[in-house]
Amino acid sequence: MLLSKPGCHLCEVMKAVVLPVLADLGLSLEERDVRATPEGLARYAREIPVLLCGMEVVASGRTTAEAVRTRLLELSSAPS
Repeated sequence: MLLSKPGCHLCEVMKAVVLPVLADLGLSLEERDVRATPEGLARYAREIPVLLCGMEVVASGRTTAEAVRTRLLELSSAPS
């Protein structure tokens, strides 16, 4: 899930970086406005964009495709 907000340039940049990685891994992207819930706003408002996999942070702020791929693969191979 990508937590972002409308008009956020950095959020659009992250989305462009993340979408090809997710497609390669057979995953899709759900995007949510960080302001949609009080919990999201309280926890992540100063960190957007934030890419989450479940409750785990994959990336925030500026990132690279390689960093996103590495983190997603780490999370998918971690014991539950």
